[in-house]
Amino acid sequence: MNRPLKSTPGCPHVGWQWLRAIDLHDTPGSKPGKNKRCEFCKEEKTQFVHYLSHPDCKRTLAVGRKCAKILSGDLRVDATERYLRDRAQRKTEFIHHKDWRQSAQGNFWIEYQGHHIVVVSYHHGQFKLRIDGVPGKLFFKNAVAAMGKAFDVLEEKRIEQGR
Repeated sequence: MNRPLKSTPGCPHVGWQWLRAIDLHDTPGSKPGKNKRCEFCKEEKTQFVHYLSHPDCKRTLAVGRKCAKILSGDLRVDATERYLRDRAQRKTEFIHHKDWRQSAQGNFWIEYQGHHIVVVSYHHGQFKLRIDGVPGKLFFKNAVAAMGKAFDVLEEKRIEQGR
């Protein structure tokens, strides 16, 4: 294992700027359940990665919550991670919601927060999404992936509407 950045001579321990945070489990192409080791301390393994920059460093640092708080002192660290955790929980609850039904044609559907959502099953084993009668353009390899995308679309609409 590489030596932690915190013990590298010349590496600043203060003055980092918090840029953003992501949920690795909700990032396209990532493997579910895969966590990342903090680049600063190499100890913290996290699902939620915070990105920091520093005027004296050429690279962007990917760290866990604890190091992000210490290095940047930014109040958005905790708030953003709390939002990402809550969002992940809501997405899981949506995908496993008890009101999902399956039609005779094999399509899954649900009435959710005033929206009619259908996960359309195609004969070649792929799925498409239809929200409020509007067909999606993307194919998904399974119904759960399509349900997850439906949640993402509804979440964006909710944020746009300020709810």
